[in-house]
Amino acid sequence: MSPKGEPALETIARALTPFLGATMARAAIEVNKNKLGLKGPDIAPADVDRLLDELRPGLRVYLGDIQTGRVIEVIRNALASSGGTT
Repeated sequence: MSPKGEPALETIARALTPFLGATMARAAIEVNKNKLGLKGPDIAPADVDRLLDELRPGLRVYLGDIQTGRVIEVIRNALASSGGTT
């Protein structure tokens, strides 16, 4: 569970860390955020789904299709708990 009001990128990183490790989670977010042309320390709620869609193929490589679906669901639940979107 993520703290209420936590920035979306922090929530996503926290949710990915058990699966990828902290460094790889943050790097994956940063690379994919840049691919989408998203700037700044956080992203708009409207961009969360775009980022998750961009992260999905890379996660499949490391985790497989089924586990990737589970991880995306964990992220969505964490975002909902923290007041983020989706």
